[in-house]
This record gives sequence, C-alpha cells and structure tokens, in this order.
Amino acid sequence: MPSERANAEQRTATSTALAALLACLVLLPLLGHKPLAEWDEGIYAEVSREMLQGSWLVPHWNAHLWLEKPPLMLWITALFFKLFGVSEFWARAGSTFSGIAIVALLHGWLARTRDLLSAWLSTIILLATFGFLHVCHVGEMDVLLSLGACMALIGLTQIQADQRSGWYLFWTGFAIALMTKGAASVTIPITAFLFAVIQGWKPKRYGIQSIL
Repeated sequence: MPSERANAEQRTATSTALAALLACLVLLPLLGHKPLAEWDEGIYAEVSREMLQGSWLVPHWNAHLWLEKPPLMLWITALFFKLFGVSEFWARAGSTFSGIAIVALLHGWLARTRDLLSAWLSTIILLATFGFLHVCHVGEMDVLLSLGACMALIGLTQIQADQRSGWYLFWTGFAIALMTKGAASVTIPITAFLFAVIQGWKPKRYGIQSIL
C-alpha cells in the first residue's frame, strides 16, 4: 500500500536523522581540545592551510611541492579553513563528518533492507567501538576512504538486487576512495570483480544487452 510505504520511508528517515544526531553528539565534542600530531595530521592540516595562500590544484607543504596523497580530504579541510578559520577542530572535522556520514549511511541502508533494530545495533556498535571513535577524532584520511568503500559495497548489494541505480552509488564511492587514498581504492574494483564472479552475474547486470 502506498500509505504503508510512505509511513515506512518516514520512519526510516526519522530514525536515520536521530542516528546522525547521536553520532554528532558522540563525535563532535572535544574535537579540537588537543594539538595536532606532528606527523600525518599536522602535515595534512598544513598542506590544506597552504592551499588558501596558493594553488588548490597543486598541493604544497612548507612551500615545497607535495604529491603524497590525492587531494579530496585536503580540499575539504581547506574549505573548512576558508569558511571557519584555521584550527584543530576544523582540521579534524572532515574525518569526523565522514564518520557521521558512515553511521547515517549504514543506519539508513539497514533500516530499509532489514529493520530498525538492525539499524540501531549497527549505530550503537560503531559508536561504541574504540577504533572507530579514534580515527574519527584525528585529521587523517582513513574515515573518508571507509565512507567511499561503504558506499561502493552498498551499491553492489543494490546491483545484486537488480537495481541499476546501485552502479551510481558504486562508482561514486569508488571515486571518493580514489581521490582520498589512491592506491588503497584498488580493493574496491577487485572486490566488485570477485563478487560478480562468485555470484555468477550475467551481462545484463552491467547494463549490457546480449547481442546473441
């Protein structure tokens, strides 16, 4: 029934919003209460800060060319610096907001495909996991990479369910991962290939019509 479907979508949207709010309450406080670590965290913040004074396309660190990582997280941090000022809080905000997005993404997906209990269990487990809390509180790139991977994997599940829109989610997630950590993103197409082989996907799964 249309009304039942609309009510289910409303419950899912409300529950996802509450999960995202809980993630904000858990992850955002004390985000800028300690100095940046000298390695990685401090380097990424400095590269982002120097983008405000020079090129956004060619990253620099201490005025020297720096091409160690793709620029997506650096762009996000530089944008935060430009809008809100340079601080420890905004140096870490990109990672934290990526963590909040992971919580909301998984919650909404499970609420739609399973039930609200599964969705809330995933949220509670994530927000009670020390490793997840730690990486969300440092200004590095791993959480944004994980967000891209989660999007890509959920896209694969939609493709498996014959939803062609899953390809958009898969390639968006892969693009985020590729622009965040480069070589680390190669695991995503490898996973997709193995998934397709194991599941025995036919050409139509790829949007390819048989010519026979």
